[in-house]
Amino acid sequence: MLARLLKRSGWLQLDALRGFEAGCSTGYNLRMLVQWGGRPEHMAGIDLDDEAVDYCKARAPEIRVHAGSADTIPEPDASFDLSLAFTLFSSVPDETVSQGIARELSRITRPGG
Repeated sequence: MLARLLKRSGWLQLDALRGFEAGCSTGYNLRMLVQWGGRPEHMAGIDLDDEAVDYCKARAPEIRVHAGSADTIPEPDASFDLSLAFTLFSSVPDETVSQGIARELSRITRPGG
């Protein structure tokens, strides 16, 4: 499904795509983007689960993965073409935190991304 969405959005060559995933867990989606042609150094994510972050770092050390909450993402403004959050918001019971995550994802996504 993600691959079809990217293709419909014009991302036929993923080598230039900069992707970020909030709540990335073990980095599966980020690693899939790399498998489809994305450059691992262009991928990043964040997750609260230290074990999941360690798992991702062990399997894809070139992908930047941060341990922490997605309401404070340690990445520069407008630095990603694609920001993902699969099922993340359904796991956040605090609306203020959800709003912070949405703000951060908007902040790190480039205009038009």
